Amino acid sequence: MTDNQQDIDRCKLLVEEQIGWGVSSNWQSQDFENLSERIFLETNTIISSSTLKRIWGKVQYNSRPNISTLDTLSRFIGHSNWRDFVKSSLEADNPENCTSFPKKSKNYYRLFLIVGIVFSAVIFILQKSFNNTLRFNNVQFHSEPITDGVPNTVIFRYDASQSNADNVFIQQNWDDRRRTRVEKFHHEHASVYYLPGYYRAKLVLNESIVKEHDVFIESKDWMGLLLRDSIPFYFPEEVYRYDRWLGITPEDLGRDLNIYDHKVP
Repeated sequence: MTDNQQDIDRCKLLVEEQIGWGVSSNWQSQDFENLSERIFLETNTIISSSTLKRIWGKVQYNSRPNISTLDTLSRFIGHSNWRDFVKSSLEADNPENCTSFPKKSKNYYRLFLIVGIVFSAVIFILQKSFNNTLRFNNVQFHSEPITDGVPNTVIFRYDASQSNADNVFIQQNWDDRRRTRVEKFHHEHASVYYLPGYYRAKLVLNESIVKEHDVFIESKDWMGLLLRDSIPFYFPEEVYRYDRWLGITPEDLGRDLNIYDHKVP
């Protein structure tokens, strides 16, 4: 069946007419790459560009195309397989034996194929859009300080396991630099607060704040402290408390802070 070069040439001619890219003798390598993609889109079967080049004589090759390749080319031009194409060629050469085959059927096939591809693309886009929509209806977020005063460790309890978020963060306050990534399927995280005051803790899924609440860190009394590398140094009470005033003298600030280490709370 594959020895009939006349049928192969006729098949090539019909392919050229269908794609409308001009005379195949002027085709370049990219044209065969594009033809390979077109064939795959319409038949869901791959014929490599190198195989197409051999069929069209761009590459020296003595063997004839195999039957599966010819079947694919036949489907590309509207036939069920190579046997069907050869049969239609014989009928075209002998009109008296020809049974009419409506040309519209091929156009309907292409239309259905295009509609199917477009429908699949729309479904894919909608599904992707749905998957990208952040879901956080059942997310939980609470906290509890362990002690009074500072520094104070706060235990955050959270549940983001039913969300579709890829990343989960706990942010201690308004400053997103105090944001820490936590494990999505864990439920506890500890953070240290070094200064007293009201804070607004936040649960962040991907880049969206989905839960937040106040955290109150209470101090027992007035404190004397010095920020050092973002972690405060707490002065002992006798350094800053006087009979009638509170404060730290320049002399105390100028001293080596290591002398107070044993008194730091």
